[in-house]
Amino acid sequence: MSGRAQTEAIGVVTVTAVVLLLAFTVGFAVVESMSNAESTAPALGDYRFDADGTAVSVTHAGGDAAPLSDLSLVVRGPNGSTTRPFTAGTLAGGGAVFRPGSTWRYGAIPFPFDRAVELDLLVVHGPSGAVVDRTTVRVGSGPTATPTDSPTPTATSTATPTDKPTATSTPVPTPPEVQFFEATNPDHKNVRVELRTDERFSDLRVVLYRGDGRTRRVDVDDDDGGWWDDWWGGDDDGQEDPDDRGDGGWNWWPW
Repeated sequence: MSGRAQTEAIGVVTVTAVVLLLAFTVGFAVVESMSNAESTAPALGDYRFDADGTAVSVTHAGGDAAPLSDLSLVVRGPNGSTTRPFTAGTLAGGGAVFRPGSTWRYGAIPFPFDRAVELDLLVVHGPSGAVVDRTTVRVGSGPTATPTDSPTPTATSTATPTDKPTATSTPVPTPPEVQFFEATNPDHKNVRVELRTDERFSDLRVVLYRGDGRTRRVDVDDDDGGWWDDWWGGDDDGQEDPDDRGDGGWNWWPW
């Protein structure tokens, strides 16, 4: 009898130890699982979004704070989507935690801001992959307003249309043209340059390039509408050079 009692007592102690060991193990696993879930839980917050022609900004209006390294901005537009980590942007006032009252800004999002487009903006919590907040904005106009029921229109009298004056277009002046031409003479004694036009002008500038690195330029203040000139040999030293015609340099004559 005593041997059997001793065996039963040992069995009870063994069962109790096993139960305690299992309870401790399960409890530790539950605590560890809850701890991991808490560390990866998304930061709950109320965010305000805005986008203009140069940047996208997110303002933390309330809720949990979160490290910048845990958050990313996803922008979806007509040309696709792009993701930018919060660590790549600028947090007003500095710091590494996105908390209530903070504004985060990122510039140069690669989407066509030069025309009206709608963008989907999402803040994603990286460790959990959860979307913390999201909205749709029209570039330059702020968040899209929630549509409301329109009142039933009432009939109104139609005004008699009046004739609108015909708009007249303002002529755009034609810019002056730059003409390039070659003028040669086999005997190298003179070159005649003739300029003819149907328009009258008050200023004329002609530059003759001799081909040896030197040029002649003449500014004319006249409006006779056309000119011709003879170039008689000589150099470009700014002085008159005699030749077989007895006169050198430029000679301008109206026609």
